[in-house]
Amino acid sequence: MLSVKWAIDPARTKRCGRRSRPNHSAWKELRMLIGVEWTSQAFCADLIEDDGRVIDVVQNATGTTAVRDRRFAETFSELLPQVWRNQAKAAYFSGMITGRGGWVETGFVAAPAGLSDIGRAAVTHADAELTLTFLPGVSSLAALPDVMRGEEIRALAAAGQANATVVMPGLHTKFVTVEAERIARLGTYVGGETAKLLSRDSLVSRLIPDGAAISEAGFDRGVATAWDQSLPGGALRRLFSARSLVLFDRMPPDEIAGYILGLLVGAEIAEAEQEWPLRNGPVLVLGPGVEAQRYIRALRQRGIEAEHRQVSAAPSFAKLHQVLSRPEQFA
Repeated sequence: MLSVKWAIDPARTKRCGRRSRPNHSAWKELRMLIGVEWTSQAFCADLIEDDGRVIDVVQNATGTTAVRDRRFAETFSELLPQVWRNQAKAAYFSGMITGRGGWVETGFVAAPAGLSDIGRAAVTHADAELTLTFLPGVSSLAALPDVMRGEEIRALAAAGQANATVVMPGLHTKFVTVEAERIARLGTYVGGETAKLLSRDSLVSRLIPDGAAISEAGFDRGVATAWDQSLPGGALRRLFSARSLVLFDRMPPDEIAGYILGLLVGAEIAEAEQEWPLRNGPVLVLGPGVEAQRYIRALRQRGIEAEHRQVSAAPSFAKLHQVLSRPEQFA
């Protein structure tokens, strides 16, 4: 049985039936909607008023990779409150649930792209009680193609009507330019995942004590080392110092994991600075907890002002709902 975290009231919803074409005129009458962010690592659903206000929230650690035998419909029915089906008739899905291996695979819309573009490319399934809309991701078709699936919804919600560079730290950190309420450019940096792999299964990781967490002292030292122009080489040259400094008693072993992460975050920021206008205009760092705070601290150590925002995707889901309720958008 799945363990569900209820934010306000307990409830559940209905699974999808056959595939159908969008019924935009029916959506016009709906007052509430459900916004679902279902990533590879977690499930989050909001019950949302059509003005973007969140009424209720469900969060669960059941990511798409934890769903066996493609039982996405059954899992969705278990996770979502039953009473929500009496309050909303439309649900919108973003994240890896719409990717390859997810419930319904959608494509990508090419940047620059706004919510109207995303809505036009959505794929809809429906039965008698609930319309399920699976949203596409956003792609960049430059010399090195790049994609995101789900992050675009939060980036657009965070920026609102302002132009901004939005940073979403994580295993795959996203840098996104939002201009005129559209995703103009995007880029992915894999420093977070690289640090995780190196700290778990590598020659360097063998010196990390059991149970050692990310040390803030190690992180700050790693960031500084990434930017120290007096040192030889770049990130690949300097990563081995996570081992050699310990061998010569110049760094305690419990700082290794933080040092590796700091080196790679520092390298990410140095690379991103060459491509993104981090010193001109707002820089918004999204996400809860220490991960976002560490990234902001590193940006500020670089002399880059950044603002931390914990934003809901609900305003974007509500705007999409409004877009899809206007048939003229699809004429």
